[in-house]
Amino acid sequence: MKEQITQFIYALVIAVVLIGFSSAASAWVAPGAGVTPPAGNVAAPINVGSATQQKTGVLGVNGLGVFGQSVFNGTVKIVDGTQDVGKILMSDAQGNAAWQYPPPVPTCNVTAQAQCPGTSVQMSINGQTFCGYSKSIGGGTYNCNGTDTLVYCEDMGVGKNHGVNPTATGCTAWEGPGNGGGPGGMMYCKAGPAPTN
Repeated sequence: MKEQITQFIYALVIAVVLIGFSSAASAWVAPGAGVTPPAGNVAAPINVGSATQQKTGVLGVNGLGVFGQSVFNGTVKIVDGTQDVGKILMSDAQGNAAWQYPPPVPTCNVTAQAQCPGTSVQMSINGQTFCGYSKSIGGGTYNCNGTDTLVYCEDMGVGKNHGVNPTATGCTAWEGPGNGGGPGGMMYCKAGPAPTN
C-alpha cells in the first residue's frame, strides 16, 4: 500500500511539472509586424513602433499629441463651436489656433477712397462693403467714433483663455484666469456707406 502511495505522489509531481512546462511553452506572444490575426476575424491593432500603419475606420481619441510629420489625405474638419462660413484658422505666438474671420482688406479704388468720409477707407468684411476704419484695442471696452457703427470685433489676445465681445457701440477684450498672455483685439467700425462708383 505504501508503495502505491509513493508511486501516486511521483506521478502527481511529474504531472504538475509537465503542466507547468506546457503552460510556459504556450504563453501568449504578440503577433509580429504584418501578421494577420488567426482566422482574420479581428482588425490589426494600431500599435507602437516605427512602421507606417493605416486604419480605415474613424479613430477616436480624447487627446492626441503629434511629434513629427502629419499627413492628411482627404478633408480636415475642426469643430469647436466657433466655426462659421468664411472663417479661417488663426494662431497666436504660442501656436494656439482659433476660428476667426479674416481682417477686412481696403480696396485699391482711389476714387472710392476719396469719397469715404474723414479718415475712413473702403473696406469689405463678412460680405459687407463700407467706408470704415480699424482700431487696435487692449483689455477693456472701446467704442467706435461718434455715431459710427460697429461691424466686427476680432480677437487678437495671447494665451489660452481670452476673447472679444461686441457691445452696442464697440468691443470688449477680456482674458480669463490663468490666461498666461494678455487680452487684445481689433475693432472695425463703419463711418458711412460704400461709394457707388
